[in-house]
Amino acid sequence: MLTGVTRNQHAPSGSGFLCGLAGSCALLTCLSAAAEPPVPEILYYKFNEAGAVVTNHASSPPAGTATATLGASFSQSNPFSATALSLAATGATGDFVNTGWATNLTGSWSMSFFTSNVLPSATLWYIIGDDATTFRVFTNGVAGANNWILRATGILTDVYVNGAADANRHMVTFVYDSTVPEIRAYKDAVLVSTVAQSASSIVSAGPFKVGNFLTNHGLNGNMADFRLYSHALTQGEITTVYDYIINTYFIGGTVSGLTRAGLVLQNNVGDDLPIAADGTFQFATPILDGSDYDVTIRVQPPGQNCTVSNGSGIVPSANVTDVSITCVDTPTDLAITVVDSSNYAQYGQPIDYLITLTNNGGTTASDVAITSGVSGLDAAAAQWSCTPAGGATCTAAGNGPFSDTVTVPFNGTLSWIITIPVLSNAGDTVEFDVSAPATSASDIDTVAIFRDGFDD
Repeated sequence: MLTGVTRNQHAPSGSGFLCGLAGSCALLTCLSAAAEPPVPEILYYKFNEAGAVVTNHASSPPAGTATATLGASFSQSNPFSATALSLAATGATGDFVNTGWATNLTGSWSMSFFTSNVLPSATLWYIIGDDATTFRVFTNGVAGANNWILRATGILTDVYVNGAADANRHMVTFVYDSTVPEIRAYKDAVLVSTVAQSASSIVSAGPFKVGNFLTNHGLNGNMADFRLYSHALTQGEITTVYDYIINTYFIGGTVSGLTRAGLVLQNNVGDDLPIAADGTFQFATPILDGSDYDVTIRVQPPGQNCTVSNGSGIVPSANVTDVSITCVDTPTDLAITVVDSSNYAQYGQPIDYLITLTNNGGTTASDVAITSGVSGLDAAAAQWSCTPAGGATCTAAGNGPFSDTVTVPFNGTLSWIITIPVLSNAGDTVEFDVSAPATSASDIDTVAIFRDGFDD
């Protein structure tokens, strides 16, 4: 049973029980993440850049439409919603966004856009236009205040979307279905009008304009997420677009105390987000309003332990920005090894031992005392040298019973080569022991039965 999840009026296609039968946890995750809308084939403007160039993000953009250019009175990257920025203008005459596209609508198509801050006026404000075919969208005049009208004189029968041209945020979608043929009009993903059409094409040398028509007054307000598809959108696809722009929000917060690379966060057991340094973060996938979110640590950075505060909750009709990730160094964790090159020893002969000390903890180990003990070995005759790495420090060389005082930072390593003779009166085995705080290691060799002066 699902608990704590409130679905919006417009549920994206692919949600609900269409998520699959993998169980309630999988279903919950599917409900939380906002479905990605279908990418338009012809034109797709996010208006999220700087300057006068607008990238066409369509999947199959026509030749020459990789970018559009803004008229001087337009600006982009203006606030609109948590997931979208907008085009803004003040109704200048003759100014427009030049798509560079020669209008070519010969079959089914769909056009979708969002507007806001459009105020009633006696002036006609045009937001879409093709001068040659008179294909256009405008408000005021014959459209009436607060309404949008789609018109192409002599080609299309007028299509109205009433109440969508005002100060509020609205999505307008026109779907031309050539198999009927008809145009279905949607306001905020709800079907509001269906108008029969004669089978016809809208083709010209262009350019197709966004934000104006002819030399009239253009956009006076904001426009976001302009999409032009080469197919008839379904109700589910339209709802997905609406939910993604209006009803989804991002999850994020702040990381502090992180000193090493390797931290990876997750939200709702997915959407992996690597974090390289302290600062703010935001997951890439937006979450539907009213859905659960749950931020966890997927991978801890080496030598540190990070914890999450304010990591779970329900999306509150706004971006979540108060998730807190706090990282601290893990305690000192020393590991020591001792090995030689053989399992056997011979009376009177020297043995070379390799000792390695590593700090796997995140905190530097300072003034660490290294001690040793022997059995059957001549400790007083030992000779040794040390090789540090990773910022560790030790005594370079010495002789006599092996001991040292060292410093080992995280991932630091010390390596000693120690040469110790086997006593002539050693027993059946010889043993070399090395100890550091909370760690030790030993090496035991069997003494060969032949003493010096005898053949093997």
